[in-house]
Amino acid sequence: DELVREHGDKVKVVWRHNPLPFHKEAEAAAIAAEEVKKQKGNAGFWAFHKALFASQSGMTRDTILAAAVTAGASRAKVQAALDAKSHMSAIELDKAAAKKLSLH
Repeated sequence: DELVREHGDKVKVVWRHNPLPFHKEAEAAAIAAEEVKKQKGNAGFWAFHKALFASQSGMTRDTILAAAVTAGASRAKVQAALDAKSHMSAIELDKAAAKKLSLH
């Protein structure tokens, strides 16, 4: 946030999903993030990200859904995306890119 405030449009932030297998809810968080982005655009995605990582109670399905609602997304649609494992093709592409760069 500080870099963007200081440098404005000279900075581009790019997020890539790489849910690690040892983190029980990482894949769900990635799915929810993509669903929030689908519903609310980039601003919603970043609002979700901020809300999710602000939670100090740990990442659970409930905190993921709460963060999505905080970002303005439909809880029912995010829940449906989680149940259907929607957006996995985009997430798998990000994981492949991370593996190619040896970011694991």
